[in-house]
Amino acid sequence: KGMSRAERIREAVRILEAAGFRWSEKPVIGADGSVVRPGQGLRMPNGAPVKPLELLAPTESYDALRATFAAWIERWLNEAGIPVHKTLLGFNVLSSRVNDQQDMDMWILGNTLSVFPNYLNVFFHSRFTGLRGRNTAGYVSPEFDKLVEDFLSETDDMGRAKSLAFQLQDILARDIPWFPLYRTPIIEAYRSDQIRFPTTSVLGGIQGGPHPGYIESMELAE
Repeated sequence: KGMSRAERIREAVRILEAAGFRWSEKPVIGADGSVVRPGQGLRMPNGAPVKPLELLAPTESYDALRATFAAWIERWLNEAGIPVHKTLLGFNVLSSRVNDQQDMDMWILGNTLSVFPNYLNVFFHSRFTGLRGRNTAGYVSPEFDKLVEDFLSETDDMGRAKSLAFQLQDILARDIPWFPLYRTPIIEAYRSDQIRFPTTSVLGGIQGGPHPGYIESMELAE
């Protein structure tokens, strides 16, 4: 945060070099901060070449924002010498590659999360790894598994459950099996002169609360 593009690339190079990665040609940054030459020939600490990586994302017609993120991620990683190419797929094909086949290096998808954070369990507990499992990253951590089981079994002390949920999120922020890119803001509109909701202060928005399909829960305006 707060870094220029040149500073970010230099920091990426520093992190990779500190971990033992090497380039045949390091990225070259110009005086104006632009990338004069992207990095080439990145090798892992054991000397093996870093294989080309594929980044899956939805097509522009399905989600222009995710497709745009994929384009920028591809560009920025390649500038740092990390060989990544994006592949934009129809949603059903993308979902099958990620969930059914788990044939991917990296991918961009979105989720609608529940108020009660059971997704900490189904997305990241090791028992949900494998084909068609929700733990598509193949994340395995005995530390996380034990903590999430404690979280699920805590039914009396909500303060402790909340503390455990925060600890679980700290572990995920450290290990990064998934990386949150953005949260899409939602603007909801309705005819306030025609209908009144019991409340418009609903976590997750009106769409997650009462809606016109349940007319008995609303008061029609005169």
